[in-house]
Amino acid sequence: MGADTDPDFNWIAYLTVANPRPWPVIKHLLLIQFLGYSAEQFFTFPIMQSEEANPLGNGPWPCLNPVCENYRRRVIQDYVVTYNHYRQEEKAIFRCACGFVYARFISDTCHDDPFSLNQIQQYGYLWDSKFRELWESDKPIVVQLGLLGLNNYPIYHRHAQRLGLEGSHADEIELNKPDDPANSDKTLFYREIWTKGRRDNPNAKIGTLRSKFKGAYNWLSLHDKTWFDENIPSSPSWRVPRKN
Repeated sequence: MGADTDPDFNWIAYLTVANPRPWPVIKHLLLIQFLGYSAEQFFTFPIMQSEEANPLGNGPWPCLNPVCENYRRRVIQDYVVTYNHYRQEEKAIFRCACGFVYARFISDTCHDDPFSLNQIQQYGYLWDSKFRELWESDKPIVVQLGLLGLNNYPIYHRHAQRLGLEGSHADEIELNKPDDPANSDKTLFYREIWTKGRRDNPNAKIGTLRSKFKGAYNWLSLHDKTWFDENIPSSPSWRVPRKN
């Protein structure tokens, strides 16, 4: 094919590695023919990606909206990669048809938990609708937190403000502030649930435990954070430094 045997001048060697230089189409066709294929056969081969080439694994990817009927089902067909300048690394953005949008930093995917996320970028129309429905209900906020996948009362309150909701649960938000001494019995109750859950599921990761014991997770991560941080599975990529 007119290729020089010197690797420094061998166009075949350059053609088969990542190289910004454009090469004549005829050389691509010659190489395809040399490999025993027609151009039509070559360009209809399925594209295979290794885990190393695609650290997020092969799709589809799961919806992580806890109020969606497709929660934890692999229904998202693709994602968009953007660059986070604060962390100076790439992140993948996943969008479900329900409107829920979440992001995962690519460097954090080594823990091999497809149901983890780093950021919720948009809750979406379905989640907002469920929040309004629960706001008008008589369900305690601690129950609503578990249903909505929220961690604490202040976040719940901010969503209520964002959606322009007023009234029914304001007193309960005030009562359930983290430093309320009336919450001590509830904390002990949820400690027992969490401890038993970890004992019965010794190999479970934080995402699995959160799904199985939402009430305990939501309560302890807000009201008993020091104890909670000492009693979760080790996962450096999951822990977030506490703000002073």
